[in-house]
Amino acid sequence: GILFKGCLPLKIRRPKDYVPLNDGKNRQYHVPGIVSTQVEDGPNKIFIGNLPPGLNDLEVKEFLSAYGELKAFHMVKDIGTGMTKGYAFFTYVNPDVTDEACKGLNGIELGGKKLVCQRANIGAKPNAAAVTELLGGVMGGGMMGLGGLGMIQGMASINAAALALQTTGLNAVGATKILVLQNMVSIDELKDDNEYKEILEEVRDELQNHGRVEKVVIPRPAEGKVKGLGKIFIKFASVDDAQRAERNVSGRKFGERTVLTRYLKENDFAKGEFDE
Repeated sequence: GILFKGCLPLKIRRPKDYVPLNDGKNRQYHVPGIVSTQVEDGPNKIFIGNLPPGLNDLEVKEFLSAYGELKAFHMVKDIGTGMTKGYAFFTYVNPDVTDEACKGLNGIELGGKKLVCQRANIGAKPNAAAVTELLGGVMGGGMMGLGGLGMIQGMASINAAALALQTTGLNAVGATKILVLQNMVSIDELKDDNEYKEILEEVRDELQNHGRVEKVVIPRPAEGKVKGLGKIFIKFASVDDAQRAERNVSGRKFGERTVLTRYLKENDFAKGEFDE
């Protein structure tokens, strides 16, 4: 199922005379560096929706990889046009990062859209706000042309999106004075004192162009768990300043990474609760 040179799906099968080992053990294999296009159903299957139409598979996989190595990824596309429908499914090699990824990616502003990210389990109550946000994007795309085929494709997209959202997910934080930048720095960069100072100065100088910055916090590696590690927290003088900065930096490239943004509650920032 993996696409060869971006277009031809490889077909690999066992020999007809193959006899599987029947020892009662459930074996799952993963080849490092290879991301399967077949995302298996299970408790750790993740849904991400409301993706900007301009993003391709590689760009989406790039920022998803900020939470760990991907095991499988599938961007849902229109069969007729090949255009993305704005949502995808994926899993990580390490299933322990699933909750952290859902928490970190859900509600992020990217390209003017608020991402929806949650486990793809079916059976839970849908997140009403997330459904409204996602379906709004679908209706704005597949149903723009009200011809018969366009209507059918639009309804199919809505049904698929609604099915994917059969889980509660996390409520995104509304705009506050605290802007959070993700997928911008690596742990190794933060360990080096000189690199850390350069990143701190560069972030402050850049964001001061869009609003009055009061404080910049970049957690650094230390013994034990460090809250907010890998993220950058900026406190602005006003919510308007934070929103202006978010509009200007969300989706931009920093080095080879796509910058993701979200907001943090001001009380949590004051208490150092950076994982909220």
